Amino acid sequence: MRFNPYEFSNVSDDAILHPQPARITGCVTPLLACGFICMALATGLMHFVMAGLLAIPVIVVAFGLVLVAGLLARGDGRTSWWLQLANIALFIIGVLSLIATSANATLIVYSYARADYGGKTLDAPVWRLMFQISISIMAAAAIAVALRRRTGWSRLRCIGWGIAAFGVVPTGILIFYLLKFMGLPLTA
Repeated sequence: MRFNPYEFSNVSDDAILHPQPARITGCVTPLLACGFICMALATGLMHFVMAGLLAIPVIVVAFGLVLVAGLLARGDGRTSWWLQLANIALFIIGVLSLIATSANATLIVYSYARADYGGKTLDAPVWRLMFQISISIMAAAAIAVALRRRTGWSRLRCIGWGIAAFGVVPTGILIFYLLKFMGLPLTA
């Protein structure tokens, strides 16, 4: 009997001979990207009158997306359970502090925008905005370190996700200013 290379054979199919377990870790990258985009959008919308009502569910969705992505991002399983738990805790702390600093940074920018209209402002000097940005650098570093220690990803990939996490604050501020210049009302 001659071998026909165009005929399907169970013996020649490598997937049948060596089945691989189904992994859902391929969706980590889109989940992280969508979570960071939703975070920036929610913090940009947060201080407008009617559009700000959308920010609460969007920030919850963003936290959920990033949290699920952090839980799905697993390494080879050679690290101990307490180190995995510490990395998850560091990741959650980084994400929560990123949400808080982004919201505070847009609140400071909102105060400056209210001053442009002659309204009452918060006492928000420029150094407070720089302080929030420096805290967001630490939050992004915490996210990058937690991803590096938890997964088997390369250093460059984790640094890239740290840069993406840091970009949430300036993007939220940019979204706030874009919506302000489009005419969304700041006060009722």
